[in-house]
Amino acid sequence: MSQRIVCDRRLIHLYVNQARLLERKATQCTDRPLLLVPIFVPNVEVRLADWQNMTTLHQGSEILSHLKLLLNATKDAKTPECLTQQLLKITQSIKEISGLVNKAVQLVKTNSSIPLEASFSISDGRHISTSDSTEIFHRFLKLLLGKVSLFLHRLRDGSCR
Repeated sequence: MSQRIVCDRRLIHLYVNQARLLERKATQCTDRPLLLVPIFVPNVEVRLADWQNMTTLHQGSEILSHLKLLLNATKDAKTPECLTQQLLKITQSIKEISGLVNKAVQLVKTNSSIPLEASFSISDGRHISTSDSTEIFHRFLKLLLGKVSLFLHRLRDGSCR
């Protein structure tokens, strides 16, 4: 991954704005019944002290696990046409952010002397069951504004001087 991508502060803003727009469009869908089968979305809350004590690799791993859960939620949600269109778009954004974070993790692994076993502990598994498909949009936006932004900021501090 090019350092230029990590150093470009506009990148995260692009995805945040896109997620906000998709969330707004999803909430405007008039045919938003509750899901018959609940979906699981990640609890993306950031506890700043805990987050800052994690290695960069662990942070990346946790973000990737959250993104995977969101992707699974987009696949599991059976929704009417209006929401389906928004879910297809957010799925693409989730995949793009996953690719970016995955490349960053690979870069950190390459430049790190931290043993991988120590840095890739399993995420605490906190997740939420919901019957509201718009939670996918809300959780993705929160993840971008919180953990993904902090992760990219940390990478920028280390490599964009």
